[in-house]
Amino acid sequence: VICVNSLGSCKGSTGPASINPATGQVYAMDYPELTLEDVAESTRPLLEHLGIAHLKALIGPSMGGMTAMAFAAMFPGITANLLLISTAPYSLPFATAIRSLQREAIRHDPHWDHGRYAADRWPEQGFRIARKLGMISYRSPAEWRDRFGRKRINLRPEIAFEREFEVEAYLDAHADRFVGSFDPNCYLYLSRAMDWFDLSDHGGAVEIALATMHA
Repeated sequence: VICVNSLGSCKGSTGPASINPATGQVYAMDYPELTLEDVAESTRPLLEHLGIAHLKALIGPSMGGMTAMAFAAMFPGITANLLLISTAPYSLPFATAIRSLQREAIRHDPHWDHGRYAADRWPEQGFRIARKLGMISYRSPAEWRDRFGRKRINLRPEIAFEREFEVEAYLDAHADRFVGSFDPNCYLYLSRAMDWFDLSDHGGAVEIALATMHA
């Protein structure tokens, strides 16, 4: 089993949070434009280094699923199977709209500073909102209703507009866990890469691209 960190991320591969050797500073917005095809192509040298010519399966959820499709379209015959989870062959308008708002929340945080935020002054509030928007889009209205309903955690908040419902606490908890573990600029780049992805770019139609994905 091989799990590759995505190019553009901050978990091991080169991304906006990495040091630019030309300047000695983090890349930030100087990082090149990134597509999921770039992410897919960056895994090929690893396979060659490991001496792997054929994969039993490519597995990817969400952005990983898009990356897996890009890889299979770019390098037909390498993988025998694709396991795609919660993904799509291109970004639908609703998903693009949500991600656009996420990026806007980060960029409008006063600490973002055109991507040149200090290590101790991250655009935390904007990033928290971005994460919460994402979490909302990952669940269906029916799941939100069945899981949380109208449950309250605070019947009489001492501070006006303090979180009151259980669903608010859930969003806060996810924001707390994510914001301290991921880089905002990396989030911007990978988010936009998802919006740009369109499997039909490989052959002119989704059906044509899928037809090329053979073992």
